Formats: sequence, structure tokens, C-alpha cells
Amino acid sequence: MRARGIVTAATAAAAVAAVGFIVGPGGTSAAVSCTRYASPTGSDTAAGTTTAPYRTVNKLVASLAAGQTGCLKAGTYTGGARFDHGGAPGSPITLTTDPASASRAVVAGRFYVTDAANDVVVSHIFIDGRGGGAGTPVVNGDRITFQGNEVTNFNTAICFILGNSSFGRARDVVLDGNRIHNCGVIPRTNMDHGVYVAAADRTIIRNNYIYDNADRGVQLYPDAQGTLIANNVIDGNGEGIIFSGEGATTSNNNVARDNVITNAQVRFNVESYWPSAVGRGNVVDHNCVFGGRQGNIQSPRGFTATNNIIADPLYVNRTGKDFRLRTGSPCAGMGPLVIPGA
Repeated sequence: MRARGIVTAATAAAAVAAVGFIVGPGGTSAAVSCTRYASPTGSDTAAGTTTAPYRTVNKLVASLAAGQTGCLKAGTYTGGARFDHGGAPGSPITLTTDPASASRAVVAGRFYVTDAANDVVVSHIFIDGRGGGAGTPVVNGDRITFQGNEVTNFNTAICFILGNSSFGRARDVVLDGNRIHNCGVIPRTNMDHGVYVAAADRTIIRNNYIYDNADRGVQLYPDAQGTLIANNVIDGNGEGIIFSGEGATTSNNNVARDNVITNAQVRFNVESYWPSAVGRGNVVDHNCVFGGRQGNIQSPRGFTATNNIIADPLYVNRTGKDFRLRTGSPCAGMGPLVIPGA
């Protein structure tokens, strides 16, 4: 495992700019009402108010009850984040950047939502997973939403890992409007992905930019059931999306639609791998694909492919990671309905 340094607010901002991240205002809605606060200059013995904030993310999270919001003032928080409890259906606990901050908070290290933590929202945070182990964020809880975040580990490990057969199956997880990129060791190992849906039901992956990850942008393996992958840009990964399984376990009834999936660096933009049993009910419909190194959509096995187009999407500035589509793009109507990370 490579050595990993601790990121500071200044170095994070510089590194982010260098690889095309957006680190702008906190970006949270004006409707956000902060219950408790943390600051890198605070104290965990303080009251958690805006004038007497906690110091650590974990203290802030532990202080929240259902329906409450913890706000991080701008700066870098080392030590990661761990959720051992959540809210209630329809009344989650929320962790977000303080909307009064000029830049989003940076949480560095392992980001872990345990099986005991259901009904959690994480929004508008820069998540730096360096030092987070084999992958981060790890999600084993149910009804967990990540929205409007920047997620990376600067090419050191997997990013999102959703569910685990031993530590907790993830159900009804939503990844919406995030930038998920520069995940996975280079040179590529075929094992490090942007989003790894491992043991999960009814995952929704929508409106994201998922790019420049070492291996798969989205891996459905070995037990992803009922995933919806919609309105994303998935660009410049080793491969775009894979449907897969292991032994008698297969990923089934997963749908990829209205995505722009481009420039796979190693194999296909969409592919499958079934070493034994073959998945069923997987659908690839109405996507725009272009520029896969070995091709765009592998000869379908364990999935059906319909109504897809092969065309250059005409990104505004791919080099600068501006994946909006130019006027006249043949892929108009596909890709995010909101600007990820905004």
C-alpha cells in the first residue's frame, strides 16, 4: 500500500484544481438549518454551537438525533467520519458544509456508514479517502444518500463500496449529483473502482460525473440487485459499467439508461463478466457511448442493449472536466439533469 499524506485545506484546494475538481462555496441550500457545528479550530468539549463548535466530525455526528443537521465550517478534518447511528425514515440525520462557509469542508480519511446507521444524508463535502483503507466511503446502512459531494482518494484505493455480505447489506442507497473520480491505484490493478456495488438492493446512481477512475466507473459485482444507473457521465475510466457475478451469485435486474459513457481506457464502455452463473434482467437502454478502447458495448451476455447511440457527445471541455454537452450534441437529453458537485 502506498504511503499517504495528510491533506490540508490549502493543499486540497491546489490538488483539486489541478485535476479539475470544483471547490467552491459550501453549495448547500439556503433552506439548511444547522443544529450543531464543528470547526477545525473548535473543541469536542464545547457546546457545538456556531460560536462554540466541536472539533471533530465524529463528535458532531454523535450529537445528532433524527431530523437534525450537523454543519462543518470550512477547513480540513482529519480522522475521517464514522456513523454508528442514523435518523428515522423520512427524518434522517444530515452532515453538510456550513452554508455560511466560503468553501466546502474537507473530510480526510476513512468515511464509514455502519450497518447500525440508517437514514443518513451526506452533502456538499469534499471527501478525501486517502488513509481510508481498501475503500472509502464504505456504506453498510440503509436509506443513505450522498448528494453534491466531491469524492476521491487521489488514485490510492476504491472509492464507494456499497454493502458487504458479512458487515451489512446496503439497501436504498442514493448517490446523486456527486463528482467521483481519481479513485484507484495507477498502474491499474483491475480491482479499484469509482463505485463498487457489492451487496446492495435498489441502489440509485444518478446525475453524477464518474471519471478518471483506474478500473470500473461502476462495478455491479457480485450481488447488486435492482440498481438504477441514470443520467450520469461516466468517462475515462478503465471500463465504464460492468455487470458481473461470482459462482452462483449474480447481479440482476439492474438498469443503465440515459447515461453518457465514454472513453474507456482499457476495455469497453459497457461490459459483463460471468465466470459461472449468468445474470438476468439487466438492461442497457438509451445511452450515448463513444471511444471505448476495445469497443463501446461488449456483445451482450447477461444484459440486453437497446436504443443506444454511438456518437461523440461533444463535451464543453473534457480536459477541464466540464462534461456539459455543447449545443447540437447528438447525446442531448442524456447525462446529468443537474451539475454534479454544485
